[in-house]
Amino acid sequence: MIVTVLLLGLMYRMLPNRTVPWRAAFIGAFLAGTLWQIGKVLFSWFLTSGLPNYGLIYGSLASVITLMLWTYLSGLIIFLGAAFGSAIEKEILEKAA
Repeated sequence: MIVTVLLLGLMYRMLPNRTVPWRAAFIGAFLAGTLWQIGKVLFSWFLTSGLPNYGLIYGSLASVITLMLWTYLSGLIIFLGAAFGSAIEKEILEKAA
């Protein structure tokens, strides 16, 4: 969890083409890291529960479909954390002004 939050915080801080406050970056990273860890456990449970029968529908492409679904969910969580960090940054800047 700590490594995930640290890496997401650095990504949110360093990747934008502007200066992002550390506080906003790590608040968004904490939300995204928490959601990613929860999503990882729930996705693993979902796949091992037997609910999805991707093998019956897609055959040998089931692993590709599963990988695409996990990639989509991970991207969604990362963008949600970035949007939350951006909203926090806006609040920080409004309070400073």
